[in-house]
Amino acid sequence: MTLKNYTQHDINLYRVMDGEEVVDVIESNGVARCDMQRVLYSNLMGIPFYKNKLGEVYGLPKIEADTLLIVSRIVAEALKGVRNDLIIVDDTVRDEKNRIIGCRGFAFV
Repeated sequence: MTLKNYTQHDINLYRVMDGEEVVDVIESNGVARCDMQRVLYSNLMGIPFYKNKLGEVYGLPKIEADTLLIVSRIVAEALKGVRNDLIIVDDTVRDEKNRIIGCRGFAFV
């Protein structure tokens, strides 16, 4: 199985091999993006409430055998039920300032 990263940044994958924690870096292969349209849903007490409508996705290659593509949650949601090769980061690893620095696994949406 091959993993290809279509997020805007490299991904640090934390895993345990032979009792040792190993960090693999999955470099970005490009960036998949999703157009989004903001539609006014209602206006309550002078506060606008919007719905975000997901649009066209671009920047992804065609489906390849034995290949999963790491994408943003928005891209995965936009293509849910259309493509079965898209995954997102899961079980995130954070630093002392609570910033995401990697993940321990992946998930399908």
